[in-house]
Amino acid sequence: MDATQTPLNLKHALAYLLARHGLRYAVSTMHVYCNTGRGPRHRKCGQLQFLPSDLDAWVAERVARSAARTAQRRAARERAQQQHAENVAVLVTLRLPRTMRKLDMWNLVNAEPYFRSVLARFVA
Repeated sequence: MDATQTPLNLKHALAYLLARHGLRYAVSTMHVYCNTGRGPRHRKCGQLQFLPSDLDAWVAERVARSAARTAQRRAARERAQQQHAENVAVLVTLRLPRTMRKLDMWNLVNAEPYFRSVLARFVA
């Protein structure tokens, strides 16, 4: 821990997070985070002590991870929509019966061998 900064106890650290970053955490939540290694860097000298710079770094890391997860979910959703559009295009192109066109995405994936055989007949 840096000697130039004054360490904050848990309650002051929570007040700092609320005032500086707008993040509200319960005391019990922060205890769980610290005990499981998901919390900010701290030291325990009778009580938990945090440096403001460590709290800032922890918040920045959490925000970056959250943004990365959001980007991954968005990319996965776009891939799924693209795949669905391709599957629908195949169904319409083959002019399959209306009941077959109403298949949802799950059934399309499970019915892949059938569609391959149909495509093989049209391509050959």
